[in-house]
Amino acid sequence: MTSDLPGSAELAVTVQDAAVPPELPFFSHSCTVHYLNTESAVNSALSPIVDGVVGLDTEFVKRTLTPEEKIIDDTINLVIQRAIHDSFLYAWDNMGLRLVQVAAGNDVWVINLGEIRAYPRELRRILTSTTIVKVGVGILSDITVVWNDLRSEVQNSVDCGLMARLVFAEKHPNGGFNNLSLVDCAAEVLGCRVDKSLQVSDWTGPLSVEQVRYAGTDAVVSLRLYERLTLDVVTRAAALDRNIPVGWYGFNSRMGEPIRLKKNVAGAEVSWSTKDCPWFFGGRFQGYYP
Repeated sequence: MTSDLPGSAELAVTVQDAAVPPELPFFSHSCTVHYLNTESAVNSALSPIVDGVVGLDTEFVKRTLTPEEKIIDDTINLVIQRAIHDSFLYAWDNMGLRLVQVAAGNDVWVINLGEIRAYPRELRRILTSTTIVKVGVGILSDITVVWNDLRSEVQNSVDCGLMARLVFAEKHPNGGFNNLSLVDCAAEVLGCRVDKSLQVSDWTGPLSVEQVRYAGTDAVVSLRLYERLTLDVVTRAAALDRNIPVGWYGFNSRMGEPIRLKKNVAGAEVSWSTKDCPWFFGGRFQGYYP
């Protein structure tokens, strides 16, 4: 794996997930890792991506509203505030979102918004594109933090954790409409472990080589999961002679909330309902009955 990363630091100690068989190998990839900390570098790197599928992940820290933001939230109608995208003020000194990771083909870009202190136009274009599919595990948390800090509605996103729950429903009957974790997905689908030892590290200061590589890995894992699970879902649906609606695991963001849509018999887009996928009625897998 080649890369263009910041300065090195001591290697992190790997922590194993107790639920994952220890004999499984750790996930590895040959993608080139690019660390981007200028607006021009992000625009240049992402501009060739015009369609297809990208792996998406973020790293963020917990933040609290400043006194000024609290006053605004208490005095301005939130619906109006959310609707005025162009006048939204980015709180770079109090930003929860620190990194955005995008993987495509044999490359993964780790974008440090905390250093850039700007919202690159090409990153915005990809996140809001209706033709570029954004895939991740537990991607709702990513699209929520993107909305909260950048006021962008991530469109055409897919949760690979939900896809995996469909494919491996019998093995994970509880949890209903919740996604499988990245660790569980990697073990079930790719037959490997994912190192999560740096998940709670400090993302606000200078980053080590290990942090950047860690950040990029989850986006690559998501892309590989999607490639496999796309086939697995089709195979499962064909074997069951059942329609598995894309709306069960794919959605658009509207003000940071997932909006599932489907086409009705007339071809118009309508809201998806849990009735379209009754297999997890009552929060537990009920079997793929006809």
